[in-house]
Amino acid sequence: MDLVDITDWASDEVRKISISQTFLTAPYEVRVRKFVSHPGDMLAEKWVNDGNIKTFPIPPYGMVDMVEAACSVGAMIEREVANYINKTICPNTGDGLVWETYVAAFRWANQAPVRLRLLVISGPAESILTSFKTTREQTILCDAFRLWVSCRLASQPDQIVGEDKLGMKTVDDPSSPYQDLVPTPPVLGAQLECILYSRFLRPLARRVLRELLALMETRQPCYWYTIYLVLFLMLHNCSMMTRRDMEYAAQVSLGVSLDRKDTACCQEFSSVDVMIDRILQPREH
Repeated sequence: MDLVDITDWASDEVRKISISQTFLTAPYEVRVRKFVSHPGDMLAEKWVNDGNIKTFPIPPYGMVDMVEAACSVGAMIEREVANYINKTICPNTGDGLVWETYVAAFRWANQAPVRLRLLVISGPAESILTSFKTTREQTILCDAFRLWVSCRLASQPDQIVGEDKLGMKTVDDPSSPYQDLVPTPPVLGAQLECILYSRFLRPLARRVLRELLALMETRQPCYWYTIYLVLFLMLHNCSMMTRRDMEYAAQVSLGVSLDRKDTACCQEFSSVDVMIDRILQPREH
């Protein structure tokens, strides 16, 4: 998927806005410009309340340079992983196992390669394996977290923060998911989706899956902990995206639940069970 910039501009004025998702403060900046709208362009945010469609008009602004915006998004992902974990996997939700596993994975990804002592039980015997967390393991965990944050960006709503809000006021409707917020222009959201899929979701999902498969094929116990953490993050991520789809379906009153089989992350990791079966097959001698 190529990043193609808008060329049909309605104004020469270039403005810089800050965007963050609605459930946390993790801003990044993009340059925007007013474009010439055409029939079919979405120029309003819509939601459904008690069977009635409600709208909030939004001026026609789009990103000036999508490659530049992709760099801004990437820099935000690098610095905000811990923030996303804290705001998404809250330790007070009651699911202590999920929270502790995320914390363990984050620590393991950000520590320097260290010696690890594993207790391996084989029949009646016990043995201690001394191994090292490799740079390779660090890389796959860091990529897994980059992918995880990218999935949040692709599945959660955005808002405009900062001083320049493109002349819009906050939404004043308790039934709106943007109550007291300023939603981003829909065309800008579509551009962001192109950026996420082409520069982050697809390449990261393929890279993480490829490296995960390589670790599993070694059949080395020293990699088990990293393999477990990566699998946990990715499969839990798929469940979160499915839940978000159900929430969005309710928001727009679709009356059906959606699935994420078409998205890059879940599509790649839907083959995890097949991959595991392959790894566990006896080797031919």
